[in-house]
Amino acid sequence: MKNAVGAERRPGEAGPGRPRARRAAVGSCGVGAEPSFDAAVAVFRHEEAAEIMTPDLGPEAVFLCEAVRPDGTLDSDRVARRETLYVGRNGKAVERFWLDVGGGTRSFIFKPLTNDDTAGREIWAYAHVVPAADARVPRMLAHHACGGWSGTGHWIIYEDLGMLRHRFRTAIARAAACAAASWHGLMPDFVPEGFRGHSPTFGEISVAVAARWPRLSALARELGLGRECENAADRLFAKSTDEKCEAAAGETVVAHGDYHPSNIAVAGGELVVLDWEYVHRNSAYWDLYNLLDITSPRYRRLPPETRTRQSVLRAYAEGRRKYGRPIADEAAFERGYYGYAAMHAAWILSLIERDLEREAYDRAALVAQREETAAILRDCLLAWSDTGRV
Repeated sequence: MKNAVGAERRPGEAGPGRPRARRAAVGSCGVGAEPSFDAAVAVFRHEEAAEIMTPDLGPEAVFLCEAVRPDGTLDSDRVARRETLYVGRNGKAVERFWLDVGGGTRSFIFKPLTNDDTAGREIWAYAHVVPAADARVPRMLAHHACGGWSGTGHWIIYEDLGMLRHRFRTAIARAAACAAASWHGLMPDFVPEGFRGHSPTFGEISVAVAARWPRLSALARELGLGRECENAADRLFAKSTDEKCEAAAGETVVAHGDYHPSNIAVAGGELVVLDWEYVHRNSAYWDLYNLLDITSPRYRRLPPETRTRQSVLRAYAEGRRKYGRPIADEAAFERGYYGYAAMHAAWILSLIERDLEREAYDRAALVAQREETAAILRDCLLAWSDTGRV
């Protein structure tokens, strides 16, 4: 199966010229040193993918299953110590816990299902997508579907990589963009259609922005985005058609789905990618937008400069060439990203205004998010307009 950007790979299959299983160091893709070592990557044929339900687990899985109660929670009587790392959307906590092992203690990460809509998806992703990822991913050591455990609930136990730092640096963002190209090279049609992301589709967002544009246009003036931005926004947002949305969204790939900096870290000089429960089919821009420009009232984000976006997008294009699926027109791809990001920023601004009116969240956090999102909208609109000039 081919499309305009080149041949697609089957799950876990190396592209032309791609060394199997090379992990992405922070300096890969032209920003420093090459990755330091190779590791085995499973190769799945497309016909076999549907039959592989879970990743292979080691003998310690049975031992770890004994630390989980039948109700799917950690057994305090078996756990030497535990600490909460974060709480998911459904109120369940992801924890670091310690077990007595061989006269000492060893730490692990316990992750219950933190979003009810993604039940079983991360286990599926570890079997079918993670083997192709050119990054370090924490090993899955046990889960609710492995032998030796019977009960209710969904949970996973991972190796503990220690304290991870989640920082947005240009070199890290470039390495992350390059790594994303590795799983973007998989054939998207092997991902179940029922897998959905945590946000509406680009088409749905485009329709919503077009419908709300009179109010958003007034808001853009209130926020002082400037005449040039307003003119660009009028051209980009005022009308929405199926053809326009399909063209703007670009090609469909296998997306990580939640590829923001909080799910990206560095350990021992290697890029680490976490939390694969939102794997689904989406635009190639979606992971890049999460990496660069998505905002939230739950955390602060310093909007990147346009030259940083450009550098990261070019690193992604380098990765696409590296993994055998080059982008046909890199200049058009870059401009498409700016339009895609601007559309999402306008949509998020509309949600922030709604939440401010309803007092649905902490006001200070929403105001800070509005400032960040407005800056992203302004920068992406200007970049979209500038790259469209002949």
